[in-house]
Amino acid sequence: MKSIGNFSIPVNTKAILWDMDGVIVDSLGLDLGLVNELLEPYTGKKDLLAREYIRSIFPRTIPDFWNLIFAEVANRGIKVSDNVKKDVFEAYMEARRTVALKAVVGIPEQISASQKMGFKNAVVSNSPIEQVRAILERIGVLGMFELVIGIDTLPSFNGKPEPDTYEYAMKQLGVMPDESVVVEDSFIGGEAGKRAGCYVIGVSTGALTKEQLLSAPQFFDAVI
Repeated sequence: MKSIGNFSIPVNTKAILWDMDGVIVDSLGLDLGLVNELLEPYTGKKDLLAREYIRSIFPRTIPDFWNLIFAEVANRGIKVSDNVKKDVFEAYMEARRTVALKAVVGIPEQISASQKMGFKNAVVSNSPIEQVRAILERIGVLGMFELVIGIDTLPSFNGKPEPDTYEYAMKQLGVMPDESVVVEDSFIGGEAGKRAGCYVIGVSTGALTKEQLLSAPQFFDAVI
């Protein structure tokens, strides 16, 4: 093993593949505050969904995230029309485009250290590519990556936990799975990385706590 900042990685590593939401960008904080705020005018409930529930579905693709939320709202006997769902979804997407997001503390320095040591860096996200690039640019780290991949980079992609996006990233970078390290914050992300054959580091800055990450050694080779 060798060290890059706070990370210990296999000695044959050539590329580091980073998830975005909850790993590079503190978008979990946005979701925890925004979801109930957007729902309140239509449900009449100020804090309808628990923070723990929002955090548990945070790693999903954005459409899946909101489908699960609306299903949970329906399970509570609250009817929400298709027009309302559309309005809420559009308001959420607009917030992701405009609200000032911040990088997770220490991550830009970690990526910079990786660059200086000659590793290839890529972002592999379950979010749409245009949004991923815009968010990375807003927080000032877009130029640190050789490659940025979103869920719609190819129409054939299946979202994490399927390994499609990670397999594609490695192909584009010209590296093998045993030369690649994945950095993730969720079970579905960790599973995607392991199914792609990579060494996976779990970070407790997003969907999962340190204890939850440690409870899933089948998905995470190391926990930070």
